[in-house]
Amino acid sequence: MTPMANGSKSGGATDEDVVQTLHDVVRLGTMLAEAFHRRLPGSDGHGEAPFALRSLREAGRRGLPQVEFAKLLGSSATSATRMMDAMEAAGLMIRSPHPTDRRIKLVQLTPHGEAVVDDLFGRLTACASDLRSWTSSDITQFRTQLDRCARSIDRSLTN
Repeated sequence: MTPMANGSKSGGATDEDVVQTLHDVVRLGTMLAEAFHRRLPGSDGHGEAPFALRSLREAGRRGLPQVEFAKLLGSSATSATRMMDAMEAAGLMIRSPHPTDRRIKLVQLTPHGEAVVDDLFGRLTACASDLRSWTSSDITQFRTQLDRCARSIDRSLTN
């Protein structure tokens, strides 16, 4: 294999190493999105949906304003509304008026939604048991490298 175009010759990653690593990251993301989609009706494989629902789970009975939940989904207002409609139809959540501000709709998980989110994250935690053997520093370094990779990809593909 040849050294990367940046000229790194002393143990630096090769072009093939980089391409294979990116493929592995994409494959992992696809696997997670597919698993989330199978377990979360209405999520349309949207990668942020499970984590937004987890935040909603943590909010408990008080719920979250619909606008705040839409921001957690990280998609347009139209897409977020469509996704919330589907999740509501699937029995995962309900939307109700705010008790003191009629401009605000609150989003809350149903008991079924709570059970689905708990099951999903229980499974996710169980399958990631190898990560428990990592130190806090290992996890921080891994997340830092993933973030660095994501920012580099974003710069490269948006310019």
